[in-house]
Amino acid sequence: MKLRIILSSAVLFSATMFGQQSSSIAKLEAAPATDPAAARASAAPVPPSPSPASAPSAKHKLGPLEISVNWRTRAEGWNWFQGDAGNSDYGFWNSLLRVGIGQTGERFDWFVEGEQPSILGLPNDAVVPAPQGQLGLGGSYYAANNNHTNEANGFVKQAFVNFKHLGPAGLKVGRFEYFDGGEVKPSDPLLATVVQTRIMHRLVSNFGFSAVQRAFDGVQLSMNSRIAFR
Repeated sequence: MKLRIILSSAVLFSATMFGQQSSSIAKLEAAPATDPAAARASAAPVPPSPSPASAPSAKHKLGPLEISVNWRTRAEGWNWFQGDAGNSDYGFWNSLLRVGIGQTGERFDWFVEGEQPSILGLPNDAVVPAPQGQLGLGGSYYAANNNHTNEANGFVKQAFVNFKHLGPAGLKVGRFEYFDGGEVKPSDPLLATVVQTRIMHRLVSNFGFSAVQRAFDGVQLSMNSRIAFR
């Protein structure tokens, strides 16, 4: 019997924002039964397939290069816990544009991505003294952006090189997104769905719900080896 052991470690140094990652949950389906054996098999739920909304956007090819463009925009309305002071009922708008270019090779991959976030119409009265503090994410964004009600900027979201096939190891160096719990994709579809919807993003991730999202400067070392038992 062979046991496959996969080790992954990362050293991460900096982050840009916070939030939470939203994920979709697919329905469980049952396979049709045509005989007793199939009927017994149909008693167990069929592992759900990933929702199209959770699938990554397709990359476009430009010669040997891969181009990715993603734009998300939304309006948020907040009705925070009402206190003695401050504005707990407000709305604001945010936009997130990401444009990336990269290349996938046999021995290494590289990827560079720029991000342009915009947050407009933040409330200037949603931060009050303790114990109330920041009244919702509008107050948090206002305080984090030097008390500006409108903020737009651009920066390098990702820039990394991923070295593959270094013996049993792999090495990623630079600025990249990291998803704790998602270092390895299980071969079992049901287990893969549990990892995607219940384990990933619990501690460290890009926190995709936030208006800016998070990236890390660091090094990720992964090792894939097999141990035989007799």
